[in-house]
Amino acid sequence: MGLTVSGKPSGFSRGVPAVAIVAVVAAALVATTLIGGPLVSLRPLDPATGRVVLNTAQSANAKGLNQKFAINSFNPEQFVEQQWASDVQPVLDKDAVDLPTVLAAIAANPADAATRFAVPHPGATKNFVVSGTARVAEANLKSPLGLLTLEFPDNPELVGQKIQLLTGPLVISTALRDVASNMSLNAFTNQTQYADVAAALNKQALARAYGQVPAVSLAGKTVTFSGVFNLQSPTTIRIVPVSLTVEE
Repeated sequence: MGLTVSGKPSGFSRGVPAVAIVAVVAAALVATTLIGGPLVSLRPLDPATGRVVLNTAQSANAKGLNQKFAINSFNPEQFVEQQWASDVQPVLDKDAVDLPTVLAAIAANPADAATRFAVPHPGATKNFVVSGTARVAEANLKSPLGLLTLEFPDNPELVGQKIQLLTGPLVISTALRDVASNMSLNAFTNQTQYADVAAALNKQALARAYGQVPAVSLAGKTVTFSGVFNLQSPTTIRIVPVSLTVEE
């Protein structure tokens, strides 16, 4: 008697009794057991998720011991909160330059302006820390970006130049991370953490800037601000604010 598949004799068992095949399999199982080497290894399950624990690195990560593999073992918001006073605020205080001065230098010679005023960065990006006083000519908060368009009555040379403060919630900028000290890519385990820190810094900056003065209330107001921007186009400057006060 041979084994059958879909009613047809199996090629594997042709001419071999089924009892003999069962006996061979049983013998293999017994032999494996005797030498202490299981044919099938059973992996543990995570009691929280019920998923198989694939390796010890992931298991360690679940406890926050290893940041290389666990998605949730690094908290960028907590990291930024802890590092703001030591890695961010000193740069903002030390490197801030009056915005009209920076823009005049950029208009005259962008490369020279970057050498004089941009915060040094190992990459090609040119990031500036600036401060200034301006009137909010328009508040466009309908898009996810959120933009406050500024005008500078005391600086007629800036007429016609688009200068805006970002209000979020969407901020597409790494300028704040790139001016901060001790926040190069080598300081993090992977690119995901590096990107998450940039987003967390922007979130922290907007909370500080608009925490006491909601952006929606600023149209027509004169504000004093500080912030950072990356020079992508001299004709459109979009600043991530880190502080903002309304002038009486």
